[in-house]
Amino acid sequence: MVKYKMGPIRIKEKLYFKCLPYKKLDVFICTADPYREPPINVANTVLFVLAYDYSTEKFSIYVSDDRGSELTLFALAEAARFGVYCLPFCRENGVVERCPDAYFSSDNYFKNSQSHKIKLMYGNMITRINNVVEKGKVNEEYISYEDEQQAYTKYSSDGFTPHHHPSIIQVLLANNKDRDTKNIFMPNLVYISRQKSKTSPHHFKAIILKHAIKFAQSERSICAFELRPLAAHNELIGDQQIFRK
Repeated sequence: MVKYKMGPIRIKEKLYFKCLPYKKLDVFICTADPYREPPINVANTVLFVLAYDYSTEKFSIYVSDDRGSELTLFALAEAARFGVYCLPFCRENGVVERCPDAYFSSDNYFKNSQSHKIKLMYGNMITRINNVVEKGKVNEEYISYEDEQQAYTKYSSDGFTPHHHPSIIQVLLANNKDRDTKNIFMPNLVYISRQKSKTSPHHFKAIILKHAIKFAQSERSICAFELRPLAAHNELIGDQQIFRK
């Protein structure tokens, strides 16, 4: 009998995994411009990753917004709310294409009352996000919770620009508090926009990734992924880098 230390390993068109206990897994999604990387694509990326078949108590997703845009934060908040309904649907129906945009436009989309309801919710999410992007700001009518209001006020503070602003950290989902419609805990989902100052060099994305990977290693994560927002139909924009401990 042949044993393998690492998986996946593809042998004769079959995929084998070594059975290992779940370790902490951190996924970092980086975005820098809500107009070059539309917030709806960031939302689809987050929903795609949220649906990973992994222990939610050891799974965290961090979205690093290098521009510091309220449009991106709003899209993530909408994705978090939609995910509460979407994730159980994916599990119960064995959905493989778990990026909503890819699934609802694919030949694998199975139409029934449940999938129709989820598609309507997804369409409503798209409309809300696109409306906010078109207006260029998040109006009060789109803000549902007090903690969100506190986060959005930072964007309207005097002197706030993409190159000069305070740090913004918003926990959108907590794996010890937030549950989906089937009462299963959701993974951690955290929005991060690091502090920037015109008087200090910030080294662009490199420095935030450096600290992110160090954090993951300090938390004994098995690996950390850096992803760019998904384009339509589940394609990655740019390269994907994988860092293993």
